[in-house]
Amino acid sequence: MDLDGTVFDFPASEHESFFNTFRENGIPVDEAVYGRYHTVNKEMWGMLERGEIELSALKTERFRCVMDEFSICADPFAINKTYVKFLSESVVLYDGAEEFCRRLSIKYMICAVTNGLKDNQYRRLELSGLSPFIRNMITSEEAGAPKPETPIFEAAMKLCLNPDKRECVLIGDSFAADVRGAYAFGVDAVWYNPGKLPLPPGEKKPLLEAGSYNEILEFLNV
Repeated sequence: MDLDGTVFDFPASEHESFFNTFRENGIPVDEAVYGRYHTVNKEMWGMLERGEIELSALKTERFRCVMDEFSICADPFAINKTYVKFLSESVVLYDGAEEFCRRLSIKYMICAVTNGLKDNQYRRLELSGLSPFIRNMITSEEAGAPKPETPIFEAAMKLCLNPDKRECVLIGDSFAADVRGAYAFGVDAVWYNPGKLPLPPGEKKPLLEAGSYNEILEFLNV
């Protein structure tokens, strides 16, 4: 199961952490700067998924790009370090996410598969209260490759003692990273799509397209 956008309200944590970062560094920023950062950051994570940028470069370049655009003088490495610190302490769960994971865990072994930064995700999982329900987690840093690439899914299966792929399903909100990645690996996918985004043209339809946690629980007979 994916974390950010699926059970973690990442946009809320991102917004909070961004402003805390620049406030701590004594740099005034407004919603226009944040809006541009949000766009650039999203674009760069897409580049990471397509293999067009390394994670180490993404961390600083997302800030360098925005600060150059708004003539903000600061070290992007230091800014990223502060941002990661704040982000690791910011956990906002979607309504119903805890109950969703609790009920899933009664019948299924849950393994988190995330492109988020390793230190961030382990700390956020701990703070979220979901640790009792999510038995394993693999990050793209640990696997050496992000979703939708195969190595991260292989690593997840290994953590789960290599179950039969036919008995597994991936639940995630990103069609490109989660659904496409799962099918390329040979595992079924549930697309958590509460925003009702359209199915990308020419793509294989997921096992289930769900607008709520209850739809997923009912489909999986939980």
